[in-house]
Amino acid sequence: VMYFLQYLEHCGYGNLLSFWKEVQNLSIVSITELDETIKHIYTQYLALGSEYCIYPDVDLLKEVERTLGNDTGECLDALAKLQEVVSHEIQEQHYESFIHSESFREFMEGEAENEEMKSLIRYNRSMSPAVNANEDNMYHKKLKTLKKELHAKETTLAIIPRTRSDTITQVRILEKGRNEIQEEIKQLQRYIEHTEE
Repeated sequence: VMYFLQYLEHCGYGNLLSFWKEVQNLSIVSITELDETIKHIYTQYLALGSEYCIYPDVDLLKEVERTLGNDTGECLDALAKLQEVVSHEIQEQHYESFIHSESFREFMEGEAENEEMKSLIRYNRSMSPAVNANEDNMYHKKLKTLKKELHAKETTLAIIPRTRSDTITQVRILEKGRNEIQEEIKQLQRYIEHTEE
């Protein structure tokens, strides 16, 4: 996800993902702050001349403006429709170009390096049962890295559609990677707990 975010920022489309996230976070905003948060989203991403304008579909923008401050439920529905359009744009236009970009190649090379690191850790464990302080520190760093990777995969899974056959394959690969990371985190946490006893 980090590479995809960097790619979007580099191409000038980071505001789309930021908008998507802010609308997604409306579900956890308290009811007393909801109207103010909606106005903030409108001012930040939708209003003419806004700092991070996403240049939305005119009809959907009019629907948001018509309901803004009048009917929170309808406004949320209009924002959800707009979020869906943005999500579709991210997936159909920008994710496809990301897959063929230099950023994606760097991401895949990083994944390969992670696999090499996993093999090295397994090898070190089998060759030397005594764990020194440097190795302990290495395991804690690896755990932190794995948690970041897990968060990145979960974020990516949240925005990828599950309707097209080619993205369904991508989702399955991401889910498999997420499950492997979750298992590796559990094993590493057990190992750390065991060696710290």
